[in-house]
Amino acid sequence: MTDQRVLGVYAGSILAAVALTAAVATDSSVVVLVSATVVGFTLGSLLGSAAIQRVPSLLSHLGGLRSHQAILFLPAALFGLASLAGLGENALRITTIASASVIVITGYALLAVASTRYTETMTNDKPIQTCRWQPPRTSKLNAFLLVNWLGLAVVNAIDGSWFSALIWSCLGTLWLISGLVEGRFRLGEIGTTQMIRIHEHGFVKQRPYTSTFVHWETVNHVRLRDDELVFDRGLFDTRLECDSLESPEDVRNTIETQLSDRITILPTS
Repeated sequence: MTDQRVLGVYAGSILAAVALTAAVATDSSVVVLVSATVVGFTLGSLLGSAAIQRVPSLLSHLGGLRSHQAILFLPAALFGLASLAGLGENALRITTIASASVIVITGYALLAVASTRYTETMTNDKPIQTCRWQPPRTSKLNAFLLVNWLGLAVVNAIDGSWFSALIWSCLGTLWLISGLVEGRFRLGEIGTTQMIRIHEHGFVKQRPYTSTFVHWETVNHVRLRDDELVFDRGLFDTRLECDSLESPEDVRNTIETQLSDRITILPTS
């Protein structure tokens, strides 16, 4: 049910954005603007729910390859480019940047769910090693940034700078969602224990509400360096601070003994 809702909201946001933009571009009345948005969102939600019912593994496929993940943000990029290019009147520019913001936010939430579904698909086997993981939590700084960005959005809205207000609102909302996804923010004690799970084909970063899977085929080297366990993955390294791991040496030793035929273990540097 969660998958249907998230995909439905994402698809609904796209069609609602298209319908609203078309209505604004044709200088339609307020009634038409609202009707177009509601109809577009409803139709998109139904299509998204139907898609996940027809292809239950859809989200796990989206959460696998980076190219699939990037597709989720293509509609937002198109709306954003249209807005930054200054196409149309001011109202149309505001509409396109608002549409891009909403699609980015819903796309990021969908990506988090898709990543978790992909992880579940790839980890049917029993983990070789598990280790409690507690990433550093700078809750005061995170809360400050959240309040600061949302505050800037309110200030700009009061000043009539709607373009800037939308940008700051988008950043603040994304910061809140990313905090929940990455475990910086927690809703009380709700959620799963954060840990690292090493499997035959890769390892899992389990956060309170989401999880991500790193396949060994994407890892070039593993090393313990500067108090970090580093998984070299080209431009997308994965780093785990030793202080955040319950037993970093055990994790590294498990990788050495169990998976040395798949990746290169470099000396400590």
